[in-house]
Amino acid sequence: MFVALIAATLLMADAASAAPTTPPPAAPAAQPAKKAEGQQMVCKSEQVIGSRLPVKKCRTVEQAAQDKADAREQLEHAQGAMANNPH
Repeated sequence: MFVALIAATLLMADAASAAPTTPPPAAPAAQPAKKAEGQQMVCKSEQVIGSRLPVKKCRTVEQAAQDKADAREQLEHAQGAMANNPH
């Protein structure tokens, strides 16, 4: 049993040393989003359901305003549906 364990260990070590050691090709570096002149970025940490770690979301002022308007519209639509059908 002991001999089989040593033989398996040697075979695994030999296989690991025979593996190519060339690093994988480097992925191109992510380019930061370029903003047009006059656009200000707003970053905010948001909680994710099911995680203790917040996620940082960055968007332009216009995108943030549009997201806020969309959320308000969805809320008003949902509340209107609840008022029409209380069950």
